[in-house]
Amino acid sequence: MSDQHNPTRKIDIPKLQLFRRYKDPVILKPQFDPIYVRQIFLKDILTSDESVDVIEKQAEELIEFVKVLQMGDFYSNRLNQLIGPLNRAMFFSLNTGPDENYNRQLRSANTDYRNKIISNRDDAIGLLVELLRYQNWT
Repeated sequence: MSDQHNPTRKIDIPKLQLFRRYKDPVILKPQFDPIYVRQIFLKDILTSDESVDVIEKQAEELIEFVKVLQMGDFYSNRLNQLIGPLNRAMFFSLNTGPDENYNRQLRSANTDYRNKIISNRDDAIGLLVELLRYQNWT
């Protein structure tokens, strides 16, 4: 059995806080790192109307990663409900110039998506921790 303790390794405070909150020792295992790294973006979301393109890609990557794990279909579907991109019909204009109505809708959709993640992030992180108990990591 190898010693996983490395006294020179920097302590990851947010990961330690996650462990303290959920008290699941698997959080501290190296197998959790790929999930942990992919979910970090959830805590950094702020309300604004700025573009959500990067956030959507990060959420999709997390959801796709979870899908391949044990019980992944269930958890990825639930995560998609909590943090997946909004399904909104957007108007578009055939005008070649700026379209303020479209821009207003886009800003509103960006704000709505950010607020969706903010209100659901604790549930999403809780699901990720719950998912750990179904993994065969020893």
